[in-house]
Amino acid sequence: MVILYSSHPEVIQSWQSALKSEEIHICHHEKALLSLLQTVTSNVVLLLEERHYDDDSMEGFLDLLQTEYPYVKTMVFSHKPNYTQGSIFLKFGIKAYGNTHMAPIHLQEALKVVKNGDIWLYPDFI
Repeated sequence: MVILYSSHPEVIQSWQSALKSEEIHICHHEKALLSLLQTVTSNVVLLLEERHYDDDSMEGFLDLLQTEYPYVKTMVFSHKPNYTQGSIFLKFGIKAYGNTHMAPIHLQEALKVVKNGDIWLYPDFI
């Protein structure tokens, strides 16, 4: 299962279009996301757009996910990904970090890498 979490319809539409072959659930609000996560226990990949949160609340939310939902593989996307932000997020257990509007082929590859248990980072990060 892949959960798309963004409050911006254009982002959801882009991700959904790129991941047509996946079982997708869409959440626009944190309450809906947490309710959905309580109903599943494994094999969940969460695509999360970071502009939902400022830096401190994002870290708190990632900590919550890591603590309460350790089976969730979280992929975080930013409009302007940078090394500093990505490094901090990695400490909170994210499995991928990249640009919100990456090409569909790159999003598909990132998802494949994460599903296989590895970490995916955008090339400039590495």
